[in-house]
Amino acid sequence: MDVSIRNSVEALVSIIVILFGSIVFKIFRDLIWRPYAFQKVYTAQGIRGPPYQILSGSVPEYTQLIKEALAQPMQNISHDIVPRVTPHYHKWCQIYGEIFFYCYGIHSRLYISEPELIKEVLSNKFGHYGRVTPKPFFLALLGRGLPLLDGLIWVKHRRIVSPVFGIDKLKPMVNKMAACTSSMLKNWQEMMSQSDSNGKKIDVHNEFRALTADIISHTAFGSSYNEGKEVFELQEELQEMAVKAEQSVFIPGSQYIPTRKNRYAWKIDRRVKNILSSIIQSRLEPRTTRTHVGYGSDLLGIMMTANQNELGGTQKDLSMTIDEIMDECKTFFFAGHETTSNLLTWAVLLLAIYPEWQAVLRKEVISICGTDIPDADMLSKMKSVFLEAI
Repeated sequence: MDVSIRNSVEALVSIIVILFGSIVFKIFRDLIWRPYAFQKVYTAQGIRGPPYQILSGSVPEYTQLIKEALAQPMQNISHDIVPRVTPHYHKWCQIYGEIFFYCYGIHSRLYISEPELIKEVLSNKFGHYGRVTPKPFFLALLGRGLPLLDGLIWVKHRRIVSPVFGIDKLKPMVNKMAACTSSMLKNWQEMMSQSDSNGKKIDVHNEFRALTADIISHTAFGSSYNEGKEVFELQEELQEMAVKAEQSVFIPGSQYIPTRKNRYAWKIDRRVKNILSSIIQSRLEPRTTRTHVGYGSDLLGIMMTANQNELGGTQKDLSMTIDEIMDECKTFFFAGHETTSNLLTWAVLLLAIYPEWQAVLRKEVISICGTDIPDADMLSKMKSVFLEAI
């Protein structure tokens, strides 16, 4: 009996030692050996980069550079925005050359700026350059939508999502976009009429963020606009948390620890999923209980219709699951919001700097639209407007 107990204890101790040893080995491999091994390989090829710090990599330096750049207002309006927007790349390029490596936490990253190398990475079809898995906060924000997929599942999603962006599908949405924009401009006029002789300052960037949120909520969810608006507000909170997380060191497994921040992010994510699931389920109800034809003419409805047509079966056998459709909805929000509002802000800033271009664009708009609100056909004739914006 004693021998049996002793053998059991020895076996248990052996298992614990093996497990502990494997954990220590994995920590040593990931935190020390692998980053320095990558650094040695890069250096052998003449590629240099900032020194690696255990666990944090180059994150502290790049975070500090960003804080210093944003702490000071822009002295002069200039197209040379790289030192302010990406000061870490600007500094490291000057020190280490156009191709360099750095460590984002424990992960090594190679920076390239030569057009031919970039073209090779973006056009390569052999799967050598995989997608980078984002941090948990960004994954909750984006979902596993089209930008994060690879292989056959990417092909399936792209085939289903691409009809959403067909010109024949987008044209009917122009009137709603114009109505949202007219409402914003009307609010501006009201604010100016109520201002004193000094006028009133309007933060156009925040206004454009609200505008694009309004447009996406209308065009993506149509009759479910109010629910879509709530999703957008929740997604904005997640975005703020994701940006802050991106500037800090990520410890694998920390996303499962019930910290205050994680619990709040989980709560937001659950609420977003519940709202999106409710919207999608309402579109899947029998036609006799629905108030709209088909799945709807908004972006969600078009995607669900394409999904159904691709399968050629019943509604219960959608080739994309409800979770996958929800992920694509999250991608709509993220991809269409910041990019569009930033483009509008930048275009307005440039027009303010170059009033002569204001005159050129105003002349073109008046010659095509007169005093009417632009529609899809009018927009297709505005060459200078689009070229200047791009």
